[in-house]
Amino acid sequence: MGAPVGITCPDIDSVIIDIDQCVNTLSSITNSRGLLEKLRDANANLRAWGEEMEERAEAAEEALAAMTERAEAAEQRLSQLETA
Repeated sequence: MGAPVGITCPDIDSVIIDIDQCVNTLSSITNSRGLLEKLRDANANLRAWGEEMEERAEAAEEALAAMTERAEAAEQRLSQLETA
């Protein structure tokens, strides 16, 4: 008389392997999510730094324009004094 089912150990081993692969995949996904969050933070920091640098550049351009105007005015005044 034969057993009502065949040997189940290979099927159990197959399911265990499948579960292990799922766990490894989930672990990989979790690690990837953590990396994405780190990238998000780094991107936010980079964006803030870029905005600050843009503000500094604009301020420097404005200061340069003001100094250029003053220098041109001084050159005109000097020229007027030399011809007077």
